[in-house]
Amino acid sequence: MKNIQTVISTEVPIIYNGTDFIPVSLSFAGKKRILTRDASIRILRPVSVVWNTLTDREFWKSFFFYDEFQGEIHAFSEFIGRGIRNGKPFQEHGEFTAVRPGLLIQYHVWHWGSSPEQDSDSGVTISFRDTGTGAAKITILQTWRVLDDETRPSFDWDVQLLRIKTLLENISG
Repeated sequence: MKNIQTVISTEVPIIYNGTDFIPVSLSFAGKKRILTRDASIRILRPVSVVWNTLTDREFWKSFFFYDEFQGEIHAFSEFIGRGIRNGKPFQEHGEFTAVRPGLLIQYHVWHWGSSPEQDSDSGVTISFRDTGTGAAKITILQTWRVLDDETRPSFDWDVQLLRIKTLLENISG
């Protein structure tokens, strides 16, 4: 059995490309690191509107900066996203592990740059809750597995959820 150290911190930020990440936990097992991050936001739109947006294939394509997105958003469906990030080609391969309409999207994704040797992986859970006021609360929990020589994940869910909120609250309907 591997010796695993866990550091729970809400005070020590990890800085990546000028962005502060405050991990919920940071675990070490040999050369592997596990980072866990959560974020949530209240959107002044019904859960059904938020759900329909977040389960739209074109939304996934634009939101995750994919030039190409193959797959369907339902349980046990695999997907592949390809594109250019920071001027470099990348590919992500994943599987939706649970999809409960209006309640939950859960998926696992493997990330890599131009080759699978650069890979890391993460699990993401997106939960949806009706606040009872016609608004939706969205909560994201993501756990990354990265190696010591890999860069830290750069996807900031707080910023991304704010993008979704701004988009949805500024469209009519």
